Amino acid sequence: MKALQGLLAKRNECAHPGNYEPSINDTLGYLDEMMKRIEALPK
Repeated sequence: MKALQGLLAKRNECAHPGNYEPSINDTLGYLDEMMKRIEALPK
């Protein structure tokens, strides 16, 4: 669960105004990590 909270914090950093603008590689890495975490959730 902490891993998902960490990913949420990263998403929040991108969603709110600021100087942080992730590259396409950062974005793809985030999506890849999120999909892996979702697949690993208990069913």
